[in-house]
Amino acid sequence: MTHPLLTALAQARLRDAPMFAKWCELNGLSACPAAPASVARFVTDCASLGMDRLWPAVQDISRMHVALGLADPTLGGAAASELDRGHSSAAVLAGPVQAPVRHLTV
Repeated sequence: MTHPLLTALAQARLRDAPMFAKWCELNGLSACPAAPASVARFVTDCASLGMDRLWPAVQDISRMHVALGLADPTLGGAAASELDRGHSSAAVLAGPVQAPVRHLTV
């Protein structure tokens, strides 16, 4: 028989951070509690999704852990470094920001 707490944790993983939970399952890692190194690897592996899809997934990971009274694996360390790197990479891939065209009136 499975302990009720383990069942609740498994349900929380799938409900609260489905993308990360599925990625962890595919990679043989624990989604909750998650190690910061696992979150960093998730960010690296999923960087091609872009920050607009990746950032909400990381926020889901954070909320899931905080809601269960666990340490947030997305804060600081490897996970934060990868997020910073991913954000910079996304900006580079998007190309330079174009200055608005201004027309002079005479």
